[in-house]
Amino acid sequence: LLTYDIELNQSASQDLILENIGEDGSILSYEINISPFGNPQSYVDEFGYTWSESRVDEYISSEWIDISENNIVLEYETNDDALLYDLEFNFPFYNQNYSNILINPNGWIGLGEDSNAWNNQPLFSDDAPNNAIFGFWDDLCPINESNPDGEGYVRVNSNQERIVIWYDNVRHWTSYDRIYNFQIVLYSTGEIHFHYGDMNGEVDSATIGIINSDGDIGHEVVYNSEFIEDNITLHFRQSPDWLSAFNINATSDGIVEANNSEIIEVIVDMLGNPIGSYLAYILIDTNTSY
Repeated sequence: LLTYDIELNQSASQDLILENIGEDGSILSYEINISPFGNPQSYVDEFGYTWSESRVDEYISSEWIDISENNIVLEYETNDDALLYDLEFNFPFYNQNYSNILINPNGWIGLGEDSNAWNNQPLFSDDAPNNAIFGFWDDLCPINESNPDGEGYVRVNSNQERIVIWYDNVRHWTSYDRIYNFQIVLYSTGEIHFHYGDMNGEVDSATIGIINSDGDIGHEVVYNSEFIEDNITLHFRQSPDWLSAFNINATSDGIVEANNSEIIEVIVDMLGNPIGSYLAYILIDTNTSY
């Protein structure tokens, strides 16, 4: 555990020693990643995104946001076409900022073009929307003008710090026994939360994840498999830009020979960051078993 006590707009560094104490001739290989989670559930992509969830991370609680007394109900013409919604902040997502979003009735948020694809696909499929945030992409059917069988509403509460999109007891198109209650929350910091309340009926036929505008970088949490339970929360975050770690001996290329060591310099730079408490993780992947 490294702790720092740093003045505003200042930086500080400490060293970690990585040592190969194995037998003669052994090679220790390693890779360093900065993560916002101590137990990430996916790799850290080249934009710094990864995710974790409340069942495996003690710092993530199941934190439903109650907007029942203060919300706007979205009025859909169909059960497949999105509505454009203006944000009260700029939302950063994969190195782009967005002032509005598309809220699709089928359980996802678009940051580019809409898609009326009701049949969910794997995240990286050519038939899946790009530049999107999938809270629970499935063939959902909230109340809408063109389909008398719709049930449930999509509700929104927004301010200058975050927007909550609440799929309030929205039915699945195929059955009145499949009623879903979940939230997608976007923060001005770029953080993304999915909150799942009462998810009644089958929950193993959805796509959950995020993907960039080119459709080649993202995180598929699940596709058509068992994963979702009542009262869990998922967080997507980027690795912090105030923390860095690198090998002082840049020529070693992540290799430590037997009876040798490497110095890893860990730098915290608080330039432009407000005073407060910050937490992040340095993940060192090695070829050792312990």
